[in-house]
Amino acid sequence: IEAVGVAIEISAEVVSNVRIAVTGVGEIPLRLQGVEQSLIKGRLQELDDLALARIGREISEAVEPSSDLQASADYRQHLHGDLGSRAIKEAWDSAKEAAR
Repeated sequence: IEAVGVAIEISAEVVSNVRIAVTGVGEIPLRLQGVEQSLIKGRLQELDDLALARIGREISEAVEPSSDLQASADYRQHLHGDLGSRAIKEAWDSAKEAAR
């Protein structure tokens, strides 16, 4: 089962803390600390379609799923990027609302 979980905190209008974890790429969930750091270092202030696409690519490139009877590794890698973009958007919207 593929899944992506995201938690974002916003402080002073920029991302101050983020956690991204994925399942379906191994025996245990995997935290994507490299992607987390790129979001914090990038001082992300707005989340547009371009930023979401970039983040989705980073997530896809950070995972190395295996193939099995249900899905190929390439499909799963693409799926993690798509799920990641959606999860980032939802977490971003929630964090922005909480920061008000």
